[in-house]
Amino acid sequence: MNQRILGVDPGTHTVGVAVINTEPLSLEHTTPIEVRAKTPESCLAYLREALYLFVSDLHQMGHLPDLAVVEDVFIGYNSKGSLALAQARGALLAAIGCWDIPVVGYSPTTVKEQVTGHGHKDKLGVAEGVAKVLHLNDSPIRSEHEWDAIAIALTPVLLARP
Repeated sequence: MNQRILGVDPGTHTVGVAVINTEPLSLEHTTPIEVRAKTPESCLAYLREALYLFVSDLHQMGHLPDLAVVEDVFIGYNSKGSLALAQARGALLAAIGCWDIPVVGYSPTTVKEQVTGHGHKDKLGVAEGVAKVLHLNDSPIRSEHEWDAIAIALTPVLLARP
């Protein structure tokens, strides 16, 4: 049974968003959401509204996702940055929640392991892994956030494979 999966790569300046189909495994849509806000508070409101409108467009086309996958926040040395990213993730989850779409999250390491076979690949490695899985030879995708969003959407599919 085909599933439509929304992948979201949270960010405070750019959010990657992608939609894949599981049968046949294919990329349906991808886009970066560029944040155009001046304050942290308006940034969060902008993210929520932008993703809400993106999903609204999918709904109007009859393509509402069956599942959303939002990458978990990596907690590193920069606690202020991690907090900002967690707030952005929360705003994105709020947008998805308005559509009553089930949500799962995976760590960046899990996403990389599934797409590349190694949990510590760089952005280029993720893009190459995604291109290989989806047979995207001459892809117009340029944003690393879009590649990450596609990888995030692919993760539950790849985890379910024997």
